[in-house]
Amino acid sequence: MNWAELIGGSAACMIGLLVPFLLVLGLAIFGVIRSADQRVRDLGGLASELGFTFVPRRHRRFAEDHRELLIFGLGADPQVRNSISGRARLGGHDVLMVMGDLHFKAISGSASDRNRRARSLSFAVARLPWGGMPETMLRRETLVDRIGGLVGLQDIDFESEAFSRRFHVTSQDPRFAHALVDPGMLTFLLENEPPSIEIEGDVVCIFGHHPWSNEEFRSALDWMGRFMGHWPAHLIEQHRRPSA
Repeated sequence: MNWAELIGGSAACMIGLLVPFLLVLGLAIFGVIRSADQRVRDLGGLASELGFTFVPRRHRRFAEDHRELLIFGLGADPQVRNSISGRARLGGHDVLMVMGDLHFKAISGSASDRNRRARSLSFAVARLPWGGMPETMLRRETLVDRIGGLVGLQDIDFESEAFSRRFHVTSQDPRFAHALVDPGMLTFLLENEPPSIEIEGDVVCIFGHHPWSNEEFRSALDWMGRFMGHWPAHLIEQHRRPSA
């Protein structure tokens, strides 16, 4: 066999291996694009049903404007897409709602060996007619939280042992957290599985750990309404803006 035959055979072998790889890659890219297009159609339809505005394009400004909220400070290059926004009557209150998908790059590893992995989750933000609320978070308690408690990193405890076992609550002002989680709110949260909740200023944000389906967005909106309906009246009056 001469060099020309050897090189030709090697090239044919490489092409034979490369073509299936490129075909699989092309099909994968096509699947991702088709899935993204379907999500835009689905969420656009949901926004139309709700009478809300739908914006599928990337929206970096929203994440930047809400960096005080935990999820919009996650990872690197946070971007909101598929935003659904409009005014809604929730729990007897008129609120401005923004829901959508948050995309960011989760960073792990050492300073010299950084790894970045694309992550996506969904959120719902309600801007309330009252404000001035301290940063407060409520979520299901995890094993990490329990271990933290053993070394002195305590969350806020409540009179209900069942509630304190199930939920991890932190706040810049524990008095606010205790006022918010009054007996009525405590019962509601125990009986209705809450998403992760963050409160700050005049905003309530709930979020999941994956992109929500249309039904999950509807459930999030419904849950937010019931949560607003259990908000203690004296706390609303205490934080109500003069123009509200």
